[in-house]
Amino acid sequence: MFDDIIVTGVTEAEHDRNVEEVLRKARKFNIKFNPKKLQYKQEKVKYLGLIFASDGICPDEERVRAITEIETPTCVRELQRFLGAVNFINKFIPSFSKVTSNLRILLKKTTPWKWTKLQQEAFDTLKKLVSTAPTLKTFNPKQPIQIQCDASKEGM
Repeated sequence: MFDDIIVTGVTEAEHDRNVEEVLRKARKFNIKFNPKKLQYKQEKVKYLGLIFASDGICPDEERVRAITEIETPTCVRELQRFLGAVNFINKFIPSFSKVTSNLRILLKKTTPWKWTKLQQEAFDTLKKLVSTAPTLKTFNPKQPIQIQCDASKEGM
């Protein structure tokens, strides 16, 4: 079962052809759509907690606000909740593994809970990175390609 469908196209004409094809197949399999939920030819679409637009993909502002409003964790469970929320948008956060390393230390069963300056700095840095998350551009094979990678003993 599915609830939402996004139909795209590089050009408006391609988008229209793709919509026609989706509707043709839906009709063939007797799939009905709720016309009240239809959004047609949108510049931006909110989908699965992300904003998809012609210039790229970024986290939904509501999700970002919810993360940045989380209070400093006082136990492992609260830290797990925070890291789970942030992990959803980790692809938007440079050096995510490195930034979270001082927080993840507290998740080890052998590590007693002790929130120090290191954890507070990591927590604050992570919230700042979430609030300034970049828009990720979609791949364009016609543009020059540049690949960057790094390695870290602290990251995963």
